[in-house]
Amino acid sequence: MGINVPDVRVVIHTSFPISMGNLVQESGRAGCDGLPAKSIVIEENEEIQNIEHNKYLSKAKQKIREVLFYCSSIYQCRKKIIIDYFAWPEDSSSNECNICDNCLRRINDKPVQIDVQTDVKKILEIVETVTNDMILRGLIKENIILTKLASTQTLICSVFILGITDEAITKAYIENWKYFIKTGR
Repeated sequence: MGINVPDVRVVIHTSFPISMGNLVQESGRAGCDGLPAKSIVIEENEEIQNIEHNKYLSKAKQKIREVLFYCSSIYQCRKKIIIDYFAWPEDSSSNECNICDNCLRRINDKPVQIDVQTDVKKILEIVETVTNDMILRGLIKENIILTKLASTQTLICSVFILGITDEAITKAYIENWKYFIKTGR
């Protein structure tokens, strides 16, 4: 940006930043004098989809998702997200600032953290059982993709249902026809 003015109060991102590094670099122009400042990201789903679908930026998808997480989080401290993003894995986690919009929202809302791990596991088991049953019966196709998060050692398994197979559509027509014949008598 090339701006060396210390009293910038607002930075508006009219184009979606394609990485946390870009977001921090651009936002860092505001508040250089130590006084409160704002960084506003104007986010358009269409623009994000265009960036993600661009074959030249396919490697940047994870970076774009990290910026989306930063922009869409409502209770996570913004300073902590940025510091943890740039920290080495062995570095201890940073403290919350209690002055960003998310910290103030968390202090005012006093959200309660509920452990839903058991419920989520049950739901995932049901989804997996139903999906596996539909795949075995040839009703849907699937594509499994393993993704390693850049910032952790975690693997994420994404299952994309590619759509209903032709056999499933034919079977649905036949079943409906049988039903029509049975009820039409």
